[in-house]
Amino acid sequence: MRFERSLGLLLVVGTAVGVGGCAKNEAPAPAAVSEAPAPTPVGGGKIPVTTSSAEARTEFMQGRDLVEKLRVTDSNAHFAKAVLLDLNFAWAELSLAN
Repeated sequence: MRFERSLGLLLVVGTAVGVGGCAKNEAPAPAAVSEAPAPTPVGGGKIPVTTSSAEARTEFMQGRDLVEKLRVTDSNAHFAKAVLLDLNFAWAELSLAN
């Protein structure tokens, strides 16, 4: 009895879905668009390392180099030193936090 009820429900749902408009809506082809070159970001798309301390920048770059070599734990000391050398060096603080 359960099987018959389930089969009946399946047929009702299947019929409703089939009648419910499965027709494919064709979208009109887009008009020819002239492709303009994408604008080049300032600085070639690179984020500049801005700090008032050359020593802080050096420490930060050493830390970032270690991160790229997957030595994240070793990089923390360099990021911490960069933050101490320039307390407004937000990128060094972010790297230390990460």
